[in-house]
Amino acid sequence: MAEPRFVLEERVQLKIRLDPANVKQGIALPHETVIRLNIGDTKYEAMIPTTSLPADHTYVPAQKVGRIGDKLVIVLPVGNDGTTYWHIPEDKLDSVLVK
Repeated sequence: MAEPRFVLEERVQLKIRLDPANVKQGIALPHETVIRLNIGDTKYEAMIPTTSLPADHTYVPAQKVGRIGDKLVIVLPVGNDGTTYWHIPEDKLDSVLVK
């Protein structure tokens, strides 16, 4: 059986809601922040530039760039670790967006 392939789509700007308790600034580098997001039993993590977050750490800007099967490919701000891609199930995305 063939693996689902990446399908590029028009980029869409998003704001993914964060719990400030899951935002840890300066753990590895002072100008980087580690963010964590839980969607059901799935845990997502990324290291992003601190300057990409608002002062209250309530969301992270992101872009939806495509899909792989039933998962949307979400790109986060580029940090020292490079670009982080989260694969979020399409039916779960609305539950984590800032409205």
